[in-house]
Amino acid sequence: MKHVAFFIRNIRHVGAVAPSSRFLTGRMVKPLREYIETPGSGPVRILEVGPGTGAITQFISPLLRPGDHADVVELNPKLHEYVSSRYAHESIQFHNLNLLDFEIADSYDFIFSGVPYEALPSEVTRLLWRKKLDASRIGTV
Repeated sequence: MKHVAFFIRNIRHVGAVAPSSRFLTGRMVKPLREYIETPGSGPVRILEVGPGTGAITQFISPLLRPGDHADVVELNPKLHEYVSSRYAHESIQFHNLNLLDFEIADSYDFIFSGVPYEALPSEVTRLLWRKKLDASRIGTV
């Protein structure tokens, strides 16, 4: 219920009334879990965009091993504060900014997104997708 209240108070900056279900987020993270659980799998780089309250972050965080790295980019300062304090991990770097302003130093093996594309102008959606595609390490995992 607290997520609904947060949504109502911040309706212009939040994309969903409630976080994605544990079933949905578990399925989304399944390929990452399978990769990490594969013997001999190397370090993994993860980008999560728009984590909101951390529905996906909560599944990613416990999977991370030494040498893995995750960047979590959240535009909303309140959500950034919430997710970064709740899911703090030595392998996760939290960033409070727009993905379009985020400097990508290296490509990512896995990219997760909770961005409310339906609420954004189509040009912004196109720019966000281009940024994510340019950041992906397609075909390496």
